[in-house]
Amino acid sequence: MKLKILFLTFILAFSWSSSFSQASTTVKKGKKYFGLYNYFSAIDKFEPLTDKTIEIKRELALSYFNTGQYEMAEKYFAEVVLDDQKTIDDVYDYVKILLINEKYQEAEKWMETFKLLAPQDSRAQLFASNKGFYNHLKQDKGYFAIKCLDFNTDDEDFSPAFYKNKIVFSSTRQGIKPVKRKWAWNNLPFLDFYIADIDSNSTEFVSYEQFNFNKKFHEGTVTFNNSGDYMIFTSNNYKNTSADGVYKLDMFYSEFKNNKWQRPKPMPFNSSEYSVGHPSLTADGNVLFFASDMPGGLGGVDIYVTTRNADGSWSQPSNLGADINTEANEMFPFIHSDGYLFFASNGRPGLGGLDLFVAQKNGSSFGMAKNLGYPVNTNFDDFALIFDDQMNKGYFSSNRISGKGNDDIYSIELLVPFFSKKIIEGVAKDDAGNILDSVVVVLFDNSGNILSTVTTEANGSFKFTVSADQTFTLTGEKPDYKNDAKVVSTRTPDPTIQTELILAAVPNFYFYGLIQDFSTNEPIDDVTVILTNKTVTNLYNFSTDTIGEFTSDINGASLDSVHQYEITIKKDGYIPVNKTFTVMYDHVGQYDINDYLDAKLHKLNIGDDIAKALDVQPIYFDLSKWNIRADAAIELDKIVKVMNDYPTLVIELGSHTDSRGSDASNQTLSQKRASSSADYIKQRITNPNRITGKGYGETTNFVVTQEVHDEYSFLPVGQILDNAFIYSLTTSQQQIAHQLNRRTEFKIVSF
Repeated sequence: MKLKILFLTFILAFSWSSSFSQASTTVKKGKKYFGLYNYFSAIDKFEPLTDKTIEIKRELALSYFNTGQYEMAEKYFAEVVLDDQKTIDDVYDYVKILLINEKYQEAEKWMETFKLLAPQDSRAQLFASNKGFYNHLKQDKGYFAIKCLDFNTDDEDFSPAFYKNKIVFSSTRQGIKPVKRKWAWNNLPFLDFYIADIDSNSTEFVSYEQFNFNKKFHEGTVTFNNSGDYMIFTSNNYKNTSADGVYKLDMFYSEFKNNKWQRPKPMPFNSSEYSVGHPSLTADGNVLFFASDMPGGLGGVDIYVTTRNADGSWSQPSNLGADINTEANEMFPFIHSDGYLFFASNGRPGLGGLDLFVAQKNGSSFGMAKNLGYPVNTNFDDFALIFDDQMNKGYFSSNRISGKGNDDIYSIELLVPFFSKKIIEGVAKDDAGNILDSVVVVLFDNSGNILSTVTTEANGSFKFTVSADQTFTLTGEKPDYKNDAKVVSTRTPDPTIQTELILAAVPNFYFYGLIQDFSTNEPIDDVTVILTNKTVTNLYNFSTDTIGEFTSDINGASLDSVHQYEITIKKDGYIPVNKTFTVMYDHVGQYDINDYLDAKLHKLNIGDDIAKALDVQPIYFDLSKWNIRADAAIELDKIVKVMNDYPTLVIELGSHTDSRGSDASNQTLSQKRASSSADYIKQRITNPNRITGKGYGETTNFVVTQEVHDEYSFLPVGQILDNAFIYSLTTSQQQIAHQLNRRTEFKIVSF
């Protein structure tokens, strides 16, 4: 489809016929034909001329262009742009022809000339910021599968629209009209609507027939709401011409009532002085996107949006602005229910002719328009793309040479979601809102792997291109500032996600901590940390961030001072840590909590000995006694605290002896000590039945762990401390082994 039909203004051929008899020169006749869009006849008159002016060369170039004779169009445009009387439009028209003829490097060179002539033109700026765009767009990235429908003919078939489970499209195929009128521009019949079924086993059209509202001139694009009871379509204004004698395009709407479509009514913003067309309704039929060359646009044909009010009237159309429109032509909009706007443009970097673009709705506006690239776009006109509700399959139109002739309809299957890449961008600031440069910003994936690192410039900005539908972590680091971290999700329809990194200035003294899982060493987020300064009675309460870290200013400290702290670290599902430690402030800056305690949390696992995680020291009893001593009470209170923190935690307290003494006496003593210890805890917890005491005597020997081996190298890891092994040791070593067998364990039964 050439630009002649893309916006279907035309002058009726017979409206000028009487003037031809009065024309006395070939030039005048050629200009008359050109003014009538009868480009073939204009070429016949202009081409034999030996002394062609720049105006005639320009009209010859446009005539060849509009009849698809692109090599001849390039020949004459090349002469026009070298003339001192060339215009800005001449240069851009030449660029368009070079793109269609796949002379991309030469097209870029002439866009530099265009930019010199029109530096503020958005087309010049877009091309300048997309150097070598054609190398990227020509690659088939495997996003789409397309097919030229067998249904196509050598007539013009284009602009399909979904209508219930059928397709309505525009075509110049003859149908059943008794009078065969043709349009002088391309010598083809005028456009009519047709309706076709879709083959249930493929995307092919079958069993087509003429649709309502066909008249003697053009009926173009059409759109329906999802219910199929409201439609808007494009047609020529049959009653009035513009001031220069042109029949513009209008839009009409109709409602399906009483089992038939009602008489079409004009849309309120139709005009005899400009065209409106290419309508696209949202699913509910309450928002309309369309194309128009009405005054006040950015230039050429722009895309507009209007909203239907409760009383059925339509709001004043609003131009979509520079995010979508350029000084050239943007047309054939299609709005998908997922918020994607598809449209065709010859004002943005593309492969030639009209290229198809998609932009994603972002609030009340649209994000950056994205060229769909090959194989959807070629160096010819590619336009009128639609997708089904699931965004899986659809159709578009093209006049590429691989088709059946003129404009053809192609099926398209989407293999990769649109906007599979997202942009994360933001600014680094201090806690007073000042921009920070030289901040090292690191991007992590959700497994903690570093993906990319950038350093902010003077404006504090940073930017990453990432995958969609994932979660990322950003960290910012700068000397004399505390690090910041942010979690950013790209599970959003927005193509760009904005964020900030706030790095607070480092105080004179501050704590830093990293909380990890004891077993996996993975950082743990959202851990509650309660820090009490027992020296100056300050209390701090905060949580770890997404990478398990926390920082806290230290108040009341000074160099060479000594402060005592109590810290509690807890999170549901983990055994809390409670420690007291002392800090001597011998330097300004960071103090790492991990230097003073093991800040790794143990997950609650059935069968684990909770005493290890709580650093419960051995429970000692007087010889042959089982009463709780003061030193034992301190250790048992650690168990009391965790059981009160976790009111569903159930523990078995097991008491073990060494092998010295009789089996019976050891069993009896261990049971009494187990019962005494359990009773102590029962009196201090909710639901005392959650703890039981069991004496094992000497029946269960200790198994050497790595930790014990590290302290006593003569004890191999995994060694059972039975009598045979113990009495193979020296006397002093035997005492250590017997001590390890004399133990109290607190095993988790359930939680």
